[in-house]
Amino acid sequence: MVLASHRHLLPACRDYGFFEDRSIRESRTRTKYTYDGNGDRVVKDANGSDTLYWRGPDGNILAESTPTGITEEYIFFDGKRIARVDNPTLLDPPP
Repeated sequence: MVLASHRHLLPACRDYGFFEDRSIRESRTRTKYTYDGNGDRVVKDANGSDTLYWRGPDGNILAESTPTGITEEYIFFDGKRIARVDNPTLLDPPP
């Protein structure tokens, strides 16, 4: 009963479902995730807009991209993520 009342007070709560095609979908935005044979996420499809996840040899996500280009890059040091660069294609290259 308490959970139901919280759901009415917090309309931002999301409901997710796991489907036979191995996807997890949010009931309001229809998000679908695709995984490779290792169980790593490779594609996120949110309302028809795909995000691809690019991994390095060690399995870490190095970048995310959409059809318009790379949206985020991740920087690693000693096997740990230390930074994220948003919209790296917008950065000017060094002279």
